[in-house]
Amino acid sequence: MGNKPRFNWWPFALNMIKDYPARKQEYDLLHEQKITPALSGMPGGGSASRTVENIALKQLPWQEQKEYDAVRKAEELTLAEADGKIRMKVVELTLYKKRCNTAGAAIRLNISERTAQRHRWRFVILVGYTYGFLTKEEYEKLVKRDQGAT
Repeated sequence: MGNKPRFNWWPFALNMIKDYPARKQEYDLLHEQKITPALSGMPGGGSASRTVENIALKQLPWQEQKEYDAVRKAEELTLAEADGKIRMKVVELTLYKKRCNTAGAAIRLNISERTAQRHRWRFVILVGYTYGFLTKEEYEKLVKRDQGAT
C-alpha cells in the first residue's frame, strides 16, 4: 500500500510465507506416525520402538523450523481475530497458492481491494513480529496506525 512503511526484511518475510505450505507438508511428514510394526525374520527383529518420542524429536533444519514457527504462529493469531478467516483467505489466495493478486482476492471474497491489501499487509507485518523482526511495541504501533487509516 502506498503509505505503508516497507522494511528491508519484507522480501524475506514474503518468502517465508510463500514457502510455508511446502514447509508445513514437510513438517507434517516428519511427524507422521508409522503404524506398521518393524518385523523381520531375524531374531529380535520385531523390536518395539518409542514412536511418540521419535516423532517429537524430528524437526526441520533450525532455520526452516524458525520460519515455519513464525508463519504458523501468525496464522494462529490471525485466526483468533474476529475477521481472521477472511484474512487467512486473502493470504491463501495471494501468497500461499498465488492464485491471484489482491484485486482478484477482493473479487472472490466480496471485499474491497483496499481491505484485501490491508489484510495481506497486516499478515506480513505479523509474520515480521512473530519471527522477531519487530518488537511488540513496533508491531502494535503499526497496527494502531493501520486501524487509524481506515
